[in-house]
Amino acid sequence: MYISAGNVLVNPHVGLLFVDFQRQARLRLNGNAFIQEDDPLLKHWPEAELVLRVKVREIFPNCPRYIHKGIDRGIGFCAQGPV
Repeated sequence: MYISAGNVLVNPHVGLLFVDFQRQARLRLNGNAFIQEDDPLLKHWPEAELVLRVKVREIFPNCPRYIHKGIDRGIGFCAQGPV
């Protein structure tokens, strides 16, 4: 985590990929990440040492090919297959 946070200080450009296994969908988010000193969100998570925020530049759907159908195993959704 700290290595990535340090990378943000050198190059703030980030790309995040969100995968929804249940609906077999992906969403791509590109933007600029930054660490804000004394972020108000820190008070909500006492164990957190920093908050990394992303200023969104673009959001778009990403090709859902090769996403395995997710099934609910009672602990969240996992890729389908034997336990």
